[in-house]
Amino acid sequence: MLNNNIDNQTEMRKKLIFKILPIVKKQGISPLRTDDIARYMDISKATMYKYFSSKDEIIQYIVKIYAEYITSIDQTIFEETVPFGERFQKTFEQSLLIAFYISDTFILDLKHNAPVLYEQIIQAQNERNNKLKKFYEEHIKQEVFNTINPALILIQDDVLLRKLFEPTILIRNNMTLYQALFDYYILKKQQVIHHKYKDDIDDSKMESTIQYLVQKVSNYI
Repeated sequence: MLNNNIDNQTEMRKKLIFKILPIVKKQGISPLRTDDIARYMDISKATMYKYFSSKDEIIQYIVKIYAEYITSIDQTIFEETVPFGERFQKTFEQSLLIAFYISDTFILDLKHNAPVLYEQIIQAQNERNNKLKKFYEEHIKQEVFNTINPALILIQDDVLLRKLFEPTILIRNNMTLYQALFDYYILKKQQVIHHKYKDDIDDSKMESTIQYLVQKVSNYI
């Protein structure tokens, strides 16, 4: 019975947090008052305090969710039995999702108002990047990937993917979100994959993945 209560409490906390993530993505967390947070959670302030003792605890919970997501790399990436093209595509897919859900607005808000929590996000990013660097380095040694600096590819993903989710960037360059993301995928493929192996990758899989993600993003917004 006690375990069931704990599970229900945990599940409800997640459900309430997920309700405010779109707002946090757009505004950050510090501008929101507890009244605002309860309203976006669609519960009373009294009910909110049954699940979270303070606004600080809510911020900590959001950071915990984000940090866990950043570091939870799909194990497919490290499965040698899986074709390298599918693994390359999987790294792109997760980079895309991280860039969308964890916005610059939220990150900068943390940096200025909760530096300790900001460092948790940075540590999670570093952990993920170190794993991905090994993935790139292994394939460079096998001459499947071009001889490039993996750190630059990871920085490029972090900066450029976030930019592509900005409507003003898309409008200015007369691009749809789908077109921008798929074109960037092709650009990255040209940069990373050795020319001998480019035709071994099924781009149609990435087309359908990006179409699905664009729809998911539209619903989220």
